Amino acid sequence: FCDGCGKGGKLIVCDICESHYHLSCTSPPLASIPEGLWSCAVCTSLENTEQKIQQMSSMVSGNDTCSKIEGSLGAAESSLDQSSKVKSI
Repeated sequence: FCDGCGKGGKLIVCDICESHYHLSCTSPPLASIPEGLWSCAVCTSLENTEQKIQQMSSMVSGNDTCSKIEGSLGAAESSLDQSSKVKSI
């Protein structure tokens, strides 16, 4: 059954999550069956989000200021962990 409308019929299958859709229920609607691999709008959106996160991570990891901030945050977090251990004893 179609994951868009819930009805049966000729359906295409997402190559990532294996959801099923009529051509007219895809977003955007398809005029014909795509050649090669096809991913539904949900999987395409997730892939784009993951790519953006990876791009942002690589930008941040190369930034000296961000590295210093990350180091300071790590030290502060470690300090907090130690103080909470002392309080719990």
